[in-house]
Amino acid sequence: MFINSEDQIISKTYMTRVEGENTRLRHYFSQITQKNFMLFKIGRNVEVFNSFVNSLS
Repeated sequence: MFINSEDQIISKTYMTRVEGENTRLRHYFSQITQKNFMLFKIGRNVEVFNSFVNSLS
């Protein structure tokens, strides 16, 4: 499918705003992913530590 020629004209201001929003969202989602990964690692380390301590008992 092709975009109609009258629909292709978008202002530079609009595109700059859209790209800024995309950048903000990419940064936000990368931070969420890193935080969730760290929480997963901490939780996993706690499980390993608990099983180790239980095996000593």
